[in-house]
Amino acid sequence: PAFGIQLEQHFWSGRVDRKFVPISKILQPVLNECVTPVTCYWSLALLLRDEDETMLVFQVTPACFQLIFKCNVRNLWSERA
Repeated sequence: PAFGIQLEQHFWSGRVDRKFVPISKILQPVLNECVTPVTCYWSLALLLRDEDETMLVFQVTPACFQLIFKCNVRNLWSERA
């Protein structure tokens, strides 16, 4: 068996797409901050050997980030008390 990363994409219909990327094909991970006039979000992508485009691993939307941030701030204040 080869080492690598398996990505799964789940759809509302119940369909699941799976992709396996061997570790030898991964050149570098890329953490992106995407800014538009109305929002900002973060994504993780992979630069792959012999590929013209990056492969998107996941994307964090502002709503998810706000929830994570609020939880972390609450934990920080509760630890200080």
